[in-house]
Amino acid sequence: MDLKFTKEQAEKIINWTLSGLTMYNRDSELPQEVISMYAVGEIFRSQTFC
Repeated sequence: MDLKFTKEQAEKIINWTLSGLTMYNRDSELPQEVISMYAVGEIFRSQTFC
């Protein structure tokens, strides 16, 4: 099955599925080289329990 969605369709599905999702990070002392790998608004997925 090959499902293709437009950006708007995918965003609508994500907002419906994950409505109210909030992510928090605290007590992190990461080096600047690690911080620079990420951008505000970027979505990432961890393969491990967080």
